[in-house]
Formats: sequence, structure tokens, C-alpha cells
Amino acid sequence: MKQLLLSLFAFVYVAGAQVVPNHYIVELSNEPVARLAHRQHKRLESGDPAFAAHRATIREEQGRVRRRVESTGGQVLDSFETVHNALVVRMSREQAAATRSMAGVKSVRAVRMYHKLLDRSLALQKITDAWQQIGGVDKAGAGVKIAIIDTGIDITHPAFQDAGFTAPAGFPKTDRDSDSVYTNQKIIVARGYTDPDTRKVYSAKDIDGHGTGVAMVAAGGTNTGIHGPITGVAPKAWLGNYKVFPDGGNGAPDSLIIRAIEDAVNDGMDVINLSLGGFPATRPADDALVVAVENAAAAGKVVVVAAGNDGTDPNTIGSPGTAPSAIAVGSTMNDRIFAGHVIEDGHDPFTAFPGDGKNSDSKITAVVKDVSTLDPTALACDPLPAESMKGAIALILRGTCTFTTKLNNAQSAGAIAAVLYARAESPDPITMSTQGASLPAVMVSNADGNALRSDSANGNVSISLDFTPTAALVNSAHLSSYSSVGPNSDSGIKPDLLAVGENIYTAEPVSQGAYVVESGTSFSSPTVAGAAALLMAARPGLSGQQYRSLLINSATAFTVDGASNPLGVQAEGAGLLNMTAALANTTTVSPVSLSFGIGGKTIDATQKLTVVNTGAAPDVFSISAQGMGDGPVPALSDNSIQLAPGQSREIAVQFSARGLSGGVYQGVLQIQGTQSTVIGRVPYWYAVPTQSPKYFQLLDSPSTPVRRGATFDIEFRVLDANGVPVTEGIDTSLVSGAQALSIESSDSDIPGSFIAHVQAPSVRGTVNVNFTIGDVDTGGPVAIRVN
Repeated sequence: MKQLLLSLFAFVYVAGAQVVPNHYIVELSNEPVARLAHRQHKRLESGDPAFAAHRATIREEQGRVRRRVESTGGQVLDSFETVHNALVVRMSREQAAATRSMAGVKSVRAVRMYHKLLDRSLALQKITDAWQQIGGVDKAGAGVKIAIIDTGIDITHPAFQDAGFTAPAGFPKTDRDSDSVYTNQKIIVARGYTDPDTRKVYSAKDIDGHGTGVAMVAAGGTNTGIHGPITGVAPKAWLGNYKVFPDGGNGAPDSLIIRAIEDAVNDGMDVINLSLGGFPATRPADDALVVAVENAAAAGKVVVVAAGNDGTDPNTIGSPGTAPSAIAVGSTMNDRIFAGHVIEDGHDPFTAFPGDGKNSDSKITAVVKDVSTLDPTALACDPLPAESMKGAIALILRGTCTFTTKLNNAQSAGAIAAVLYARAESPDPITMSTQGASLPAVMVSNADGNALRSDSANGNVSISLDFTPTAALVNSAHLSSYSSVGPNSDSGIKPDLLAVGENIYTAEPVSQGAYVVESGTSFSSPTVAGAAALLMAARPGLSGQQYRSLLINSATAFTVDGASNPLGVQAEGAGLLNMTAALANTTTVSPVSLSFGIGGKTIDATQKLTVVNTGAAPDVFSISAQGMGDGPVPALSDNSIQLAPGQSREIAVQFSARGLSGGVYQGVLQIQGTQSTVIGRVPYWYAVPTQSPKYFQLLDSPSTPVRRGATFDIEFRVLDANGVPVTEGIDTSLVSGAQALSIESSDSDIPGSFIAHVQAPSVRGTVNVNFTIGDVDTGGPVAIRVN
């Protein structure tokens, strides 16, 4: 049982997440160098004697632990000293337990796998206006270095040519001479890493394409594809290529991502972009990757992270977007889409988003066959009968397993193409990440998918898939259906802000066609990373925390469909990126948001907010609290403060109320000086649990067959309407389809989670385990294979 394992081995186990077997991050007691620099208010300079002495202390400590680990049979694969003081070790669970008790060892955590989660969009966020504000696009990001930690960057793409660039002294940088061909005067770092499990060496070349698209959005130069010219947010910034994802693979271990962050900080990069994530997230203090992000931010770096693609249910922020000091970015709709079509006689063409894999240059026409006639879940997560889809176009419901699994199962059953349709709770189609699956595929909306289901049930219906993308204008006032929503795993406010991430026209490797339309918080994140570079170039001399505040707290309130009602702070953070406001804003704040957490019907809590005048003149700033909806709002110790340039003032924000009903109490503090028209926005939030189930989250279940009669675990979480975990009434009566032996809290692992210990039946086959929780949609049964 998992609880027993926790008590026996005393190290952190991450449920619901893929881990690298027998690989651990061993954190040691001394603080890393970045944290020392932050505590001493010093820049992280390589020649500083105090830092050199501290590195020597860390290496001595690591040497003692290394020798003890190796004496027990463990193998040390890597070590960090800048953003982490830790060793990466290959060893057994029993050796990990013994290591945890060694002197100087702070924690032992399993290595966790993470996954990859611009033309017209620039105007929506006032980026093109900002170029004019700073004197032209040829100044956007000049002198700033952006690290792209991803799948690599295609240096042959027109977006990354280096005419007019000169690399700074000491660059380009590589880990091996063979990677020097992936650098130029624009891409000044090319580091390919070694898989800690297979020991296979990656070159820095981008085979996948994800990193090339991300780099284009952040800092690609103007270039022209089939849909016209595109330009990145900060085209004059330098780029660093830190390739952590293997060729042809989807996952990267956090030990490699930490290595890349360590290298980026040591290389002197200014901005770090992480368009990757893992869900569900542990609490930030228990997450090795989050700790590295926090320490990189402490070293003065602006770290921008995709919030996650697991929305729109609440409490879906992925790690490391959970890092309190990162900028976690959610996604909104672009004002233009590029889509193909599904064509059926008697209907207007259905809008369809082609997957990002290899699709057909010509139309594919065949009979559509609904997978639900073979698989009651309609998900195609399990193998389908041989030739059951022969010559047909498979119709498959989105959800539960990866797109790759669905497409490969359909193809193995003989399908020649597939139409996936969105779930009712997230009804809009997205661009699917097919990760090497070769079956041509598109996604349609939930409504259009159900129309195809209904038609196919009445007999053989022939449809055509047209993959040729055409442009159409749409209303951009929508949160993307996939964009993850807070509260954060520490009950904080995340995402921090929104940026356009849906239907982004961007680059891909020249060998794959050079241009592609993509969606995901993977692409809203580099928009903000590029914005950080633009801001740094235009307003030099501020701290990393101040740049972070300018970007977040200058955002514009985001309303749905242009209505007056905002989304709420756990969906939008401070609002939509507004680049011109970030350039003009004369205040920064710390912290950038105020969460009063989750508590009872009575609250009496005070938090401190530090306001800094970053303008060039003395100013008087007015401060007010604006609530969203009914309910109390915080009281402020000062509603008006006068500050000289560079001066700061701390104000008290007191939230006091009695007799509150279950729900959330949220809003923004508004800050405005007389020297600027920009209104700063600082979100606040407080939640009172309702204990009324609204959402069911399946966090972990067996991915391989279980033995007959054996006990297996299913980890899940139940949330109320506001994303607060429901803890009452969670018992074995919720489970049917197999015998639930017990249910126990796993809150120490994933906040608010439970583990159901279930006994498999004594016969082979598939057992469907159901959870019945009032009227909550649990997304269908959990299918477990028994052998």
C-alpha cells in the first residue's frame, strides 16, 4: 500500500506522474549558490570570491554523500550547485531509503517525467504598439538572452538567421564540439543532454519541432510562410537552445530540466522559458523542479512557464508553473483560426483542426465508424478488435489517454484516418499533439462529433477529411478550453496572467514544412518570455522581480465574450498581457497577488504589499480594492501614498469577515499614479469550502494489466465548484464495478487526493471501476485490464 511505502522509505513519491525507475534527486542541506546570492543581494558573478568559497563547501558536502551513496551501490549521474544543491542518483528504492537517513541529506525525490504541453496575436496584446513605443521593432529585445528549454531549435529556419547580430563575449556555448553547428550569432547556446536512463546523447538539433515553434514566438526574426509574414515578440534578442526532450520522445525527466536551468543561469541567460509541465502537481516545497525554478528567480532570472493544458476544470495548474516566483501563463483564443474541414453531404462543412503529425495533402474519403460501437467508452484507449476499423475513418472521443494511443489503436484495427471530437465539458477542438503517430487525424467540436455519431448510427455515412488550412476571423474573447485553472497546489493564485496561445501561426523545422499552426499554453508562455526580453531592453536596470511585476500587474482585465463579468482571478490571474502598459507602468509590487488561502466562515488576516515607484518623478498613488461580485473586500492601511523615484512603501491589506457562506471572495487592488494612465492590478482571493462535489479528477490508475485477485490503487480527487478539495463523504460506497477494500487520504502526496485500494476480480478481462459522487461527471469508468 502506498501509505506503508511512504512510512517505510520516507521519500517523496509522486502519484499520477510518470517517474524514471530507480532514479532519484538527492537534495543536500547547504543552500545553493543562487539562494546565497539572493540573500546577500548580489548578482551571481562567476568570479565572486564568496560564491567560489560556497561552491567549494557544496562540493565538499556532495563528495561526502557521493562516497556513501556509491558505497551502497548507487551511481551518481549528475550534480547541481547553482539552482539546487543536489545529486542525481541511480539506485534502488531500498538504497533510496537508506540515503534519506544519511547526514547532510535533506530529501530524496523520485525523478519525475515532464511533457511538452505569431502574427495577428501580437496586436491583441499590444505588442506591435509596444514596438513603436520603444522606437521600432529593431530594438525589441536587443541585448537580452532568452533560454528555450525544450526540444531544440532548427538553426536553418529563416527566423533564426544572424545577420546584424554579434554574439556577446564568451559565446557561443556548447557541451560538445559537434553541437557548434547549431549555433550562430543569434542562437548563442546549443546544449544537447544525455538521457539519464538510457545514457543516449542528444544532439541539439530539433527533430520534434516544438522548440522551434516556441523560439519563433519568443524571438524569431521576421520571415514569411504560406499565410504571410510573422515576427516574434522580441526579434532582436539572443536565443539559447537547451534541448532536454529526446528525439522521438514526449517526456523529459526533471533531473535534466534542472540541469538545463542550472546551465542557463550559469551561462548568464536573462529569461528562461519552460513550455512544459506535469500534472497533478505536488505542493511547491515538495517539488524538486519548482525548487530549482525558485532559486533561478532568486538569482534574478525571469522564469516563464506554461500553466498547463489540463483545463478548464479548476485546480489543474501543472508543475513547474506552480512555482510561486515563476510567471505561469494561461492561454486565450487568437482572433484568427486556421482549420481544415470534415465534409458530409447534407451538412455545412464541420471546422476541424488537423493534428500536428503527418497528414494527407489530398482529401481522405471513407465511411465513418463510431468507436463506441466497439468500445463503450468511445475513447479507444484499449486495443480494438483486429480489422474492426478496416478501411474506415474512426470517430473517437477525446479524453483519458494520449492522442497517440488512440490513433495507434485505431490504425492497428485498420482505420485509414480518424476524427476525434471534444468532450462536453471542454467542447472546443484543439490542435492535437500526436507525438509520432502516423494516422492522419483531425479534431472537431463536441457538438459536431455528436452530429457525426448520430448520422453514423443510421447507416453507412461517407465523409471526407480536408486537411488544407484556411483562415477565418473569430471572437478572441475566450479562455482556451485547455488552459489550466487555479487555485495553485499551495492555494495561491495561478495562472499569473494570460496571453494568446491558441491557433498560433509559427515555425517548425524546415524539413517538416517550416510553418505550422499550433495551440497550447506552450505558445502563450514564450509570448510572455519575449515580452520580458522586450521590457528588459527598453527599461534596463530593474530587478527580475520588478520585471515580473510589470508584466503581471499591468495586465488588462479579461472578460468573456466582451461582457462586463471577468473570468475570476484563478482563471485569468491579473488579466491579459498588455505590453504597452508594462512599458509605461510606474509601479511594481511585491507580492504580485494576494491569496488569503482556504479557510472558515470567519477570517481576520493581514498581508503586506510593498509598492515601489519605478517612474522618473515623484508621484502620488491611489490604491483601492474592487471586489468581483457580492461580499466583503479587504481594507487598506493607506488609500494614497506619495513616493519619490525608487522609494517603496509597505501597506497592510486586511481581510476581515464573519458568517461567510461557502464560495470564493475575490477581486483586485487597483493602483494608479498621477504620472501614468496605467492602472496596476493586484489580484486577491479567499475560499470557504462548500463540501459540495462538482468535479472528479482521476489522478492515477494502473497503466499495465494487474493480476487476477491482486490489489491495485486508483488515486483521485473530488473538488467543489471553486476547485477546493472535498474531504467529507469520501468512502468505499463511492466505488462500484470492483470491490473497494478501503479509501485513505493521500493529501501528503497530492493536495486533497485519496487512494482507493481495489481488488481485481478472479477472471481475465477488463473491469470497469465506477465512481458515483452525486451528479458529478466522473468522465466514465476507469478501465482496468486484468490478466
